[in-house]
Amino acid sequence: MSINANMIAHPIIRGFWTDEEMMAITGATSLAPIKRLQKAGVISPGKYEKAPGKKARAWSLNEVLTIALALNFAEQASVNLSVTAVILSAISSRTINRVTLGDQIMQEAVRELSVVAQDVGKDKWGLPLIWHNHVLTVRRRTCLDLIIIDRKDVFIREERTDLSGSKNKRFIASFESMKSNEPSYSILSTKRVLSVGQSAEISRLVVHLHRLLNTSLLSEAVGANVHVVDPYLEVEE
Repeated sequence: MSINANMIAHPIIRGFWTDEEMMAITGATSLAPIKRLQKAGVISPGKYEKAPGKKARAWSLNEVLTIALALNFAEQASVNLSVTAVILSAISSRTINRVTLGDQIMQEAVRELSVVAQDVGKDKWGLPLIWHNHVLTVRRRTCLDLIIIDRKDVFIREERTDLSGSKNKRFIASFESMKSNEPSYSILSTKRVLSVGQSAEISRLVVHLHRLLNTSLLSEAVGANVHVVDPYLEVEE
């Protein structure tokens, strides 16, 4: 398939999203904040040949959804992308992927495409004509919260249904300021970490990361209707 012909195909078929497609889905208005996430190692795009001898960024579905997650978190928590990048880089990419559901959605889409495409015609993007009305069902198995104490200390709390309701809470970092574009932060000792939760708090913000990506955004990314079966785990506020 030629480069131009391949680019006409929907991203779910060709397997990657361009800068323009990523920005349209995530709502990013420039690549500057995206590069902060990339520099921190939160995302790592591949490359595709945009023109003979010219390479451009190729984003996986997980990376597109991670960018959307980061932008939504920064807005909801009222922190900048530099602080967001530090926080997300401290969480394993495997954990973030369980929250975005990118791998599950991609696997389900590939499986469903192989079945649906057999009996119907295709549109100009190579998708089955009924694809936009098709439902992709995935199940959420991870609930992930970020807890910000006094606009300084950040904790992560994870609950997984695939591990018999396993719960885990751990410290991420302590920031001197969450307003700086070059944030200064530290990893506290175990003794200090234990005392943080026991001291008097001035403020506490809990952000449910697993709720930041709505089904409209997920559906837009893959061109079909994504339905997320959510266990609605009860977590302590």
